[in-house]
Amino acid sequence: MPNWKHFAQEVEIFIATAHGEKDDRTKAYIFLNLAGREAIEKEKSFIYAVLSEDGTVRDEAESCESIEVLKRKFAEILRPSWKCHYGKAQIQHLNRERRGIISVICS
Repeated sequence: MPNWKHFAQEVEIFIATAHGEKDDRTKAYIFLNLAGREAIEKEKSFIYAVLSEDGTVRDEAESCESIEVLKRKFAEILRPSWKCHYGKAQIQHLNRERRGIISVICS
């Protein structure tokens, strides 16, 4: 049964074999493209910098164009125990917000 961990491993293999020489920005966009439309939309909600009350960046901002940052942020919201079931087309233990992105990643 495929899950987030399997998807991430398959993307790593694909990028290493077909796009290993590309820069991190390109690899991040390949990752999002393979993850699908719902993942692209979900990525827009990620927070890459924490702001203080005065509006200044409290910690160094992460890059939205880093494949490692993207993989970590998706892994934070997609627990490996959430699995797809092909025959039944059901996804267990998901809330409504996460349902769309999981179905794309697992299908």
